[in-house]
Amino acid sequence: MECLSNPLSLRFSKPRRPSRRDAGVVIELAITLPLLLFVAIGCADLGRFAHYYIAVGNAAEAGALFGCMHPVTPATRANWNARIRETVTDEMANVLGYDETRLTIPDPQLISETTSNFRRVRVEVTYRFEMIVDWPGVSREHDLTRAVEMRVVR
Repeated sequence: MECLSNPLSLRFSKPRRPSRRDAGVVIELAITLPLLLFVAIGCADLGRFAHYYIAVGNAAEAGALFGCMHPVTPATRANWNARIRETVTDEMANVLGYDETRLTIPDPQLISETTSNFRRVRVEVTYRFEMIVDWPGVSREHDLTRAVEMRVVR
């Protein structure tokens, strides 16, 4: 009760000595901190993986959308392929940490349907993803591949 009545007694109190309880807390921290860091880095890797997978899908969709909206003839096929590749590359360039050397875009396919006069454009995009850490039992690099098909509009 004396401490509460005299506020100055709190300011000038003696420092307390470490107890066994304090040592236990330090040991618990030493055990759990590496585990928490392991989980946090794993979550970061998983988040990056999902982000790149979505970005690759969006890039393939952007390329297919360009291909289905722009008419192509045998004479303009090379330019059409180049413009689709450019659209995919521009879409991927918005991703943080993007490396152009890891991106693969095969020639877009123009597929004619046999039962009707409709045609489809198929664009496939592959990006080589690299994890932050070498996880046990998991390879460090993965190929993220997405393919999108769309019906030609014009």
